[in-house]
Amino acid sequence: MNEQELKIEVQAVEAKSNIIVADKESYEVATGIMITLKEMRKRIITYWKPPKDAAFAAHKEITKKESEMLAPVDARIRELDNKVNKFLTDERRAREEAQRKLDEARRKQEAEERAKLEAMAARAEAAGKEEKAEALREKAADVFIAPAIVEPTVDKTTRTDAGTITAKQDIEIEILNPMTIIKHIAAGTLPIGIVTISDAKLKAAIKLMAVDKLEGVIIREVSKASYRGK
Repeated sequence: MNEQELKIEVQAVEAKSNIIVADKESYEVATGIMITLKEMRKRIITYWKPPKDAAFAAHKEITKKESEMLAPVDARIRELDNKVNKFLTDERRAREEAQRKLDEARRKQEAEERAKLEAMAARAEAAGKEEKAEALREKAADVFIAPAIVEPTVDKTTRTDAGTITAKQDIEIEILNPMTIIKHIAAGTLPIGIVTISDAKLKAAIKLMAVDKLEGVIIREVSKASYRGK
């Protein structure tokens, strides 16, 4: 049987399959057509198996050669990417630590200056110089030292002859307890879209549990036909 003959056979069965199943007779006719269609499906699969197998073998061989050629390149990419990312992470942490120390020193200097002015105001007040004391207290309240900013050693965007590199912040995660994640979803802290519920696995679990009611799920009993040719 060739491809054209198969197409003609498919068209012939398609013309017969437009049937309304309303009684025993039409049920038997419909199931007979169904068995014919399933047998036809097997013949179609059998017909296309040799070229599919050949194409798969060719794809497999080409993919193998591609993977062998990509392996050393991908290994170097991962190695360099890890080195670059480690450098950026270390640089950011060092910059944040330097910034923290600068901010701490600035706040300490502001506090010392404020305390100095408050002490001067207290002495002026003790000497009966109320206006001077008030002016010193206002000056103390306005003490501000402009913060020094630790600049990154690497620009956010670096242009080279080979292309452009952009440094960006990201996070890494490690799931320790999946059930805790489910609790967060139930509480609305995390969106439901981060998980995928498999209908097939859920159905199998419900059948195994032998329950007919489950909160959040509609369970309906249905009748299905099983077909087998002669």
